Amino acid sequence: SSTTAAPTSSVAPTTSSTEAAPTTSSTTPEPSTSSSTPQPTTSSSVAVDPPSTTVAGPECTEWTDVNGSPFSGALDEFSVSLSSETTRVEFTSNSATTRQGFLAMYYPGDDLPESTCTSSGTLRGMFGVISDGSGNYQNNADCQWVIAPDDGTSVTLVFETFSLERNYDFLRAYKCKTEACPSHERASLGVYTGYILPNILQTDTEYPYMLIEFSSDYSITRAGFRARYAGSALSECSTNAVELSAAAGFIRESPAAYANSQQCVWDIQSGASSLTFLDFDTELNADLVRVMACGNTDPAPTTTAADVPPTTTAVDVPPTTTAADSPQTTPASPPQTSPEPTSVVVPSTTPVPPHVGDECTEFSPAPGSPFSGTSVPADVTANAVRVDFTSDGSITRSGFVAMYRPSGAAPSYTCVNDGPVTEGWGEISDGPGSYQSNQQCEWVIESASGVVSLFFESFNLENGYDKLYIDACTDSECNSASPLAGSPFTGTSSPGLLHAQTPYLRLRMETDISVVRDGFKLVYATTAVTDCEPDAVLSHEAGFIRDQEGNYDNGQQCSWEIQGQAGTEVTLKFLDFHTESGWDWVSVETCDAGARRSDASARRSVKAPPSTPLTGVKDVDSMVSAVWKTLSQLGHATEQEGRG
Repeated sequence: SSTTAAPTSSVAPTTSSTEAAPTTSSTTPEPSTSSSTPQPTTSSSVAVDPPSTTVAGPECTEWTDVNGSPFSGALDEFSVSLSSETTRVEFTSNSATTRQGFLAMYYPGDDLPESTCTSSGTLRGMFGVISDGSGNYQNNADCQWVIAPDDGTSVTLVFETFSLERNYDFLRAYKCKTEACPSHERASLGVYTGYILPNILQTDTEYPYMLIEFSSDYSITRAGFRARYAGSALSECSTNAVELSAAAGFIRESPAAYANSQQCVWDIQSGASSLTFLDFDTELNADLVRVMACGNTDPAPTTTAADVPPTTTAVDVPPTTTAADSPQTTPASPPQTSPEPTSVVVPSTTPVPPHVGDECTEFSPAPGSPFSGTSVPADVTANAVRVDFTSDGSITRSGFVAMYRPSGAAPSYTCVNDGPVTEGWGEISDGPGSYQSNQQCEWVIESASGVVSLFFESFNLENGYDKLYIDACTDSECNSASPLAGSPFTGTSSPGLLHAQTPYLRLRMETDISVVRDGFKLVYATTAVTDCEPDAVLSHEAGFIRDQEGNYDNGQQCSWEIQGQAGTEVTLKFLDFHTESGWDWVSVETCDAGARRSDASARRSVKAPPSTPLTGVKDVDSMVSAVWKTLSQLGHATEQEGRG
């Protein structure tokens, strides 16, 4: 097994695989997006920086933090490059606030082999990725993967993205006794549809193989799914160092929020070269994840657990000293200064201002809320903003797009100050009035997160002659560039909401010798668009929310809580708005910081739409819609039931 306890431990760690066996639709993903006010790591009011090395394991005499370690706070996905045969991952929490914790994958190499619908089949490698492919999946898709690692003992599957047409396109997962996986030798791990990210799926020693089936119907497609897998059991927290010898695997501190005063240790002994944190949410500067490389090693001790003296703790630390605080055994010796291993794609660990969203005692409706129809709601500014969207059982529209950002003037870039764009959010336009003939303007948006999202508030260029080119680039000079779908853009049709996974995005406007128009204006943010989720918590500086791509679904319920940072307010601006008037509602509530809630993770349930059918009817279209519903609800339901 890959989770054998360290030789000096007196109690074997309980790290056996836990079987996840949902039987119906996917469950709500665990939130992992909020940060909290930093708490001290000691009883004083000043946070204490941890030592640069920690107590050595039984086979290692020197542990050295990799570059950037320790990590804390709410971080987007990031990777750490490893260069040691043995790497230690250590998590410690203090006695105050807790968060959702982290989930990480270790594996050899820099990239994961990917199998899509065009290359599905039996997968025998110890690690990799399965997905429907790039872009939206195809209609009438029928794809199947059997994950059967040659050297594996079980399979763990972690979903990174998931968006299927609800109740029409499905992903089915099974654990199987044999590689052939006949129906009488399999057990269901769940049937998934819609947009809720499935929980982690696992097989066990009795059913060690995993079968994934994906199917879509004849119409309407979505972005699909992407999932990582490893041929080993998920390893969870143990105070005794868990030795991981599998080529690849996943680790996390617990299935839900971690506990106070928790300590977990993993020793990755497979020579893995990459450690990717897929989820990361700990109390900033207080609850720490340390990644350490082993320098010098001694032969493994020959004593067994029974030979350990009663006065020695499981991790061989004197009773009066904790593992996290243990000094070097020779106090007079200076700390080791061996070079730190190289790490890549490590986000900045500079402390950020604490968020105030979880300090609110209650939310109050914004003026005019709830909103319905086609009128764009007014901007809302507060310490924190909550947005709830609900749709009824019939008739859908294109929904809404909104941007959240710090209050105040936005950073603005025009043809006068084109060039590098380094702010994490702002506005880009050709400038006031009509643009000029023979004009060339270029902006390059730099994104530390590797994602850029844009929304065009206005667009009017001379059709076929004046154009806006948008390219995804691998470097700031755009020596290697790939045009976004639809580029170049021209005429009066707005590109709407665009997003790309790229570290640099170039926009280049070129006009000809005659005829000018009003030009364009867009807003951008270097974060991903957050589509419908049941309980999203957003703590980025700026970003976009929407119900989903295309028309929203019937019976949809979404909720976003946008948390401003300490000392600042957040502004919510609706950029596009179209819901079924009088039936599908967007409610907006605001909160000013007050007394801290007793449960900082508590979230109110999605606000129900008005109970009276004609509540909120403001125009003839709304009334006609209401009357039509009353007369033909049964016929419409029959039509929906007969689809497909």
